[in-house]
Amino acid sequence: MNNSGYTETFKTGEIISQHHLNLKTNTFAKNLPLVDSDQICPYDGSKMRIKLPSKASMDNWNEDEVCPKCNHIIFEKYNRGKLCSCINCTKRRAAEKKRLKTNLLDAQGDKRELVTLTSQDYLDLAVILQQLNAKSLKKIGVYSEHRRIGFDKVRVERLVAHHLLVVSEDSNNNALKILSDGSIEYDEASVNWHVWVTDDSDDNSRLLDELKNPNKINLLSDQEADDIYLQLARKELLKIFVMELETHRFDINSTDVSNLEIAIDHWLAFLTPAQIYAVIWRSVRHVNDERTKGTLGNYKYHLIHFIIKEGDYLITYLSDQGEEIKPYNFPRKVEKDLDTIIFFDQMIFLPNWFARKVPLSQGIVEMKNPRCLVGNTLEKISMQRITNLESIVAIVQDARWFKETDYGVVVNDGNVSWLFAEQLEVFNLMKAKGAVVNSHSRWLPEEFDYCINDFYSFRFIRHLLQALKNSTALNVTEDKSTMW
Repeated sequence: MNNSGYTETFKTGEIISQHHLNLKTNTFAKNLPLVDSDQICPYDGSKMRIKLPSKASMDNWNEDEVCPKCNHIIFEKYNRGKLCSCINCTKRRAAEKKRLKTNLLDAQGDKRELVTLTSQDYLDLAVILQQLNAKSLKKIGVYSEHRRIGFDKVRVERLVAHHLLVVSEDSNNNALKILSDGSIEYDEASVNWHVWVTDDSDDNSRLLDELKNPNKINLLSDQEADDIYLQLARKELLKIFVMELETHRFDINSTDVSNLEIAIDHWLAFLTPAQIYAVIWRSVRHVNDERTKGTLGNYKYHLIHFIIKEGDYLITYLSDQGEEIKPYNFPRKVEKDLDTIIFFDQMIFLPNWFARKVPLSQGIVEMKNPRCLVGNTLEKISMQRITNLESIVAIVQDARWFKETDYGVVVNDGNVSWLFAEQLEVFNLMKAKGAVVNSHSRWLPEEFDYCINDFYSFRFIRHLLQALKNSTALNVTEDKSTMW
């Protein structure tokens, strides 16, 4: 092939004239011929053909390749999203769609009987049906088509696991893939769903309404309702706590979130959610003020921990004074989740749940008074000790150095030094330092040599000390009489 048009400085008009082409200059590039490429047609083995580039596009030759026999097209890289419409590709897609549909239908199995649903099942289905504004139990919707709502992954996967949602056989093929074992992999946010529930009647409209708008009849047991109540109260309080922290620009990591959850569980044992919000509101602002004034001491390295302790102190102080914590209304800045609205407004008819005590379950034990930094009774002090040895591993992993003292074990994590001790030992230490006026005072000052996370049993301290001695942490030995 004469390629002088590419390698020499001929003008387009000269090439047309030289080769006696019946073309206009502005149509020359459009009429360049097809040549064989290195690609082979996957259907008939023919060499694919590609159009010659114009001289201007030589360095960026990205043309579609076409089979001369079956017209199969391999699209250039900027058009890879296009679908070839040749007869072979059309047949292949139809066969794949048929196979996908058959496999999906086989995987659907029998529908769940309505009478087997739990209260959580009813709540989950109501949330999904309302989110997607479903008009039928079949093809209820595709999450990716509803930009205003986020994909409720945990809830969808729970319903799939309970065989209450199945993938619709009419889902977009691009969201589905048949694996080598015949099973189907799918994009949960991009497939359509069927609600896979049946009852004795054939009235699907009535069944849809019952599942979309559950009521108290659908609460199958008090225990199950209490569990959901507690779970939702925890979730909303955590959102409120995080909102307050972010509003005041406190950084939060995953460990902080776990500690917030523990604090919420602890406070739920004796306060209403509205009172807990009051504690959160006041504690966050108090620590923010202390941070602004630069009076946090060692706690500047553990701000979230200090906020939680401020909450504990506030609760204790008001309790000792015989004062009730004034409840705060649910904050306008926080939008309640849909499951919260459905459960409290539709299923248990308790719109004022935020101002009421939460039914306790899941290991939370109701207490008359919170864990506090004062000693009232030996029984309460005993209850307040940390005895779970599992947390020792994390303490030892973070330890840079440690030392034994007359009052407990001090562990430094590279930022601050933590004191692990029994409550009475720390109380006596503070009393010796003149920090205690009476048992109702705030006897743990902010400007203290060590940070205190909790109070610990002798068994815990003994195991911690042994683990530290067996670790790589430095054992600091000093004259105990000068360490305080």
